[in-house]
Amino acid sequence: MTRRLHDVIGVDTGGPGGRRLGEAGHSGAEYLKFKDLVVRMLDYDPKTRITPYYSLQHNFFKKT
Repeated sequence: MTRRLHDVIGVDTGGPGGRRLGEAGHSGAEYLKFKDLVVRMLDYDPKTRITPYYSLQHNFFKKT
């Protein structure tokens, strides 16, 4: 069975299995930022893969 990263992370459910639903920092927007970062880190092509430096500059790590 194949599962999408979107579902594994729990973007629409408030975390994996909905365990964090309603907690601070666990909004759908935060999970989308996290998913974007993970996808960029897993890019197969090293020329387009996000670097450690730019990973730390990603919106996921910025306080809102």
